[in-house]
Amino acid sequence: MKTAKTTHIQQFRNDTETNQEYIMRLFGWTMLEYNTHEFDLGMAFLQQLFPDGSDFAQYMTMHSYNKLYWNWFRTEFALAEKQLIDHCIDNNKTLNEKSYLVFFKLRITIPQFVNGFNNYLETFKRYDKSSNPSKRRTESDSR
Repeated sequence: MKTAKTTHIQQFRNDTETNQEYIMRLFGWTMLEYNTHEFDLGMAFLQQLFPDGSDFAQYMTMHSYNKLYWNWFRTEFALAEKQLIDHCIDNNKTLNEKSYLVFFKLRITIPQFVNGFNNYLETFKRYDKSSNPSKRRTESDSR
């Protein structure tokens, strides 16, 4: 009998759910506390890029309501969480809540994370143009 092969996307989803459950169990968090932590980090990241009072503050609101942003952020969050858990396991380290929270506060400041946001922006620009007819150039616009 042939067994269905797990795709890399399904494996990622399975790992993500397992890591989330592990963190919730380890710290005694509810689903609401876990998701609030993830949301707060996503908002802190946007705040760092688009501070209040800056010329770019309106972009924080725009991206904070964007499904593509949250899909990107959740994926980055899950990858970082997996790296942290794997690092602790591989090095026989104990993960505690304080080090977990500090890890993520620092994680959103590193250049690789910001570069990942630039990749999201490219997707956002393509999606925004294709879903918003008023932003598409028409033949009469080019004349």
